[in-house]
Amino acid sequence: KIWGSCNTKKTIYINSKISMLPVEAIDYIIVHEFCHILHMNHSKEFYKAIEKIIPNYNEIVVRRSEERRVGKEC
Repeated sequence: KIWGSCNTKKTIYINSKISMLPVEAIDYIIVHEFCHILHMNHSKEFYKAIEKIIPNYNEIVVRRSEERRVGKEC
């Protein structure tokens, strides 16, 4: 699923279904998209920007990936 996106005009779109996700996942998705305003890629700098706001973002990503793998995602 696509939970959010940010285009080159710096317009952010968020899928309304994120409201069914855990709060930590919602926070990550929103921060992820806002960081695309600074970095329109997934570079090291992009992830450093996320980490400044959510230091444990990697744990959240791994947990969400595992939930998708076992079919627990909304």
